[in-house]
Amino acid sequence: MIIVVDDNDMVRRLVAGLLRDKGFEVFDAAGGPEALAACRRDAAGVQMLVTDIEMPGMNGRELAKRVAAIRPGVRVIYMSGLSRAAVERAGALQAWESYLGKPFTPAQLSDMIRTLMGDPKDPSAAA
Repeated sequence: MIIVVDDNDMVRRLVAGLLRDKGFEVFDAAGGPEALAACRRDAAGVQMLVTDIEMPGMNGRELAKRVAAIRPGVRVIYMSGLSRAAVERAGALQAWESYLGKPFTPAQLSDMIRTLMGDPKDPSAAA
C-alpha cells in the first residue's frame, strides 16, 4: 500500500488516482493523524509514503519519522511546490531524500516509484 498525504484535496486525489491507475493499493489522507491511523491498521502492508512537506499540524518530515517508527524501512517521497534547493535550504529535506517538485508529471511520479521500489520496468509490479 502507498499512503498519499497532502492537505490540498485536488493534489491528493490526483496523485492517488495516478497510482491507482498503475495498479497500486492507495490510501489517501488529508493530514498526518489520518495517515498514521492507516499505517497502524496495516503496518505490514505499507510500502511507501508520498507526502507533502508543508502541511498544517504535522509536516511531512514529522509524519515520515512517525511512519518509519511504525513501519521501519518505509520508502518516502516528499512533494512541495517549492524548489528542491529552497526546501533543502530551509532544512526540510536532505540531499539524498526523494523529492518531487509540484507540478510533476505522471511519468516523473512513476519513474521515482519504480526507482524506489527497485523495479526498472513496471512500478505496479511491486504492489
